Amino acid sequence: MPVDEITSLSRFWTSGGRYNRDGQQVEFHCFLRIPTMDPEEAVDWIWTVGKSDKGWVIDFETMPLEKWIEKETARLNREKEEARMKREELKKGIEARLTALNKEFVIGQPMLFRVEMTNISESPIRCMVTSSAMVNDPMIVIGPNENNIEYVDTSYQTGMRDEEIEPGETIILADKYDVASQYHIIKAGKYTFQFRGIWPPGTGSSNIVEKDVMPGELSPADSIVERLLPVLPEGWVFTWRLLTKKTSSDSESNGCIFVHLIGEQGRKTVDEGIGVLIVVNPTEDIIAVEPEGFEGHLWGRCKWGDVYVKPFDADLLWPEYKEQIIKALNIEKVEPD
Repeated sequence: MPVDEITSLSRFWTSGGRYNRDGQQVEFHCFLRIPTMDPEEAVDWIWTVGKSDKGWVIDFETMPLEKWIEKETARLNREKEEARMKREELKKGIEARLTALNKEFVIGQPMLFRVEMTNISESPIRCMVTSSAMVNDPMIVIGPNENNIEYVDTSYQTGMRDEEIEPGETIILADKYDVASQYHIIKAGKYTFQFRGIWPPGTGSSNIVEKDVMPGELSPADSIVERLLPVLPEGWVFTWRLLTKKTSSDSESNGCIFVHLIGEQGRKTVDEGIGVLIVVNPTEDIIAVEPEGFEGHLWGRCKWGDVYVKPFDADLLWPEYKEQIIKALNIEKVEPD
């Protein structure tokens, strides 16, 4: 059976599976998306593909296709209705509150909020809360001239926990959340901030906080991105991650900064696509352990610390990436210790 050819089809994708002791995949699940009468709906026909002594074996539910589509469509409709009722219940019973902790918000400095959630109903409420509620674009940030400020932090894999909140009980989702560490806030002016809410999306969205952001010196992460944007090819995007962040006034020492420049997203992670990973001011343990394989990729030193770079076939879409990044960040060559 041409497994590789089947799994490469645009309407097929795989999930899960088992591996043998040699690291070879011996079982996985295939999903074939089948359109229904509703042009906006589709159902997934699931196959389990396993390897036996005689070759690959496919297992799937055997029934007439029309009957199976009817069965799956009915199940999906029930789940949608149950989810809708659950969302309505949560929206009525959950209230989030966003509180600014800084007296002033200044460009380049932490902009801190407390995020709380209260059960305002008369009954206990069970809801799903992520292990870290304040990641993966948790805020709506509107800047001067009504411009939406984009989330620029990396994407995080989070777990979900089922939490019961008693009537009148308040839980703290974030005690000192720094919105400036995830959103590219570089211009002074009037901003509004709102917490989007918990899962399902839109549940328990918060009050809107309006703040005047005062002029200041850009943070190292913002400064690095602002220097890279003019040379970034059309269609490329960026994310950053602050692995460690100091809140002192020393703008030259602001922890380790990861910047991903992404030309083509991989199927699973950015490492499997086309792009460049730049790490500025790493500690010795980060160089040796995270990300793995950084030894030998020291490009030099810029204003904000040593610069380590790991390209992922970047020259395929950006042949001059090395020269342009070195010039943009004013990287001076240094000999490794």
